[in-house]
Amino acid sequence: MKSRLSSLKNRFNPLPGKLCFECNICGHKNVLGIDELQREGGACFWCGSVVRFRSLMAILSALLYNEIIPLPDFKRNKKITGMGMSDASCYASPLSAAFSYENTYYHQEPFFDITKIEESDHDKFDFVISSDVFEHVLSPIQPAFDNLCKIIKPGGSLIFSVPYKMAGETEEHFPVLNEFSVQKESSGEWALLNKNANGETERYSNLVFHGGSGATLEMRLFSLEALMKNLREAGFTDIRVHNEPAFKYGIYWPKPFGIPLLARKG
Repeated sequence: MKSRLSSLKNRFNPLPGKLCFECNICGHKNVLGIDELQREGGACFWCGSVVRFRSLMAILSALLYNEIIPLPDFKRNKKITGMGMSDASCYASPLSAAFSYENTYYHQEPFFDITKIEESDHDKFDFVISSDVFEHVLSPIQPAFDNLCKIIKPGGSLIFSVPYKMAGETEEHFPVLNEFSVQKESSGEWALLNKNANGETERYSNLVFHGGSGATLEMRLFSLEALMKNLREAGFTDIRVHNEPAFKYGIYWPKPFGIPLLARKG
């Protein structure tokens, strides 16, 4: 206990280059170095939320209340319907308590596959959060964006993020997959083996994984311009990248890559 208190005392000792902020997900105070505030960095000491997570909840808060307030202060309203796609538990659990919100997964219950939706899923949610999911969806990607728009109510909103580059076209790593598997070879290298429509085996190496080697395979690297086009073609309007800093809540984007955005269904 003494060592933990000592750690906390050191962590909350303001020094040059440090930022004191309130985590807008758990409400606790933090002190971090400014250089730690990266897309997947700047983790809250208490709930583990990174800048990306705090930004997603800041967008949702501004959408619902016209201002950024901490997630613990969200007003309980079960008339508001929402869905998450593999959302982090640090904000998924509070959202479930506040709204008629359900977090879903591609690989475990409750299952949801954005490439195969039912008619009963149409016009269902006031908001959907899809954060760092669509870079893992199989090609072609446009039908997944179309389905994303279909499940949101007219006037509802999408809070969305993927890693992206600023210029050029989206880079599809595996444009056409048929029967494929990802294997770790005897050399220790991971490879994707695909049997194409002609029965020929194609081998892809230099794979990119998120969450560690052999975890979730990156299927593409979006460009911001192509991503905007995907969203517009699906039926989204008022698409805006939320790159404004909110230092009070530990939100800062030193680089313009992969910043979350908000889009509305017309």
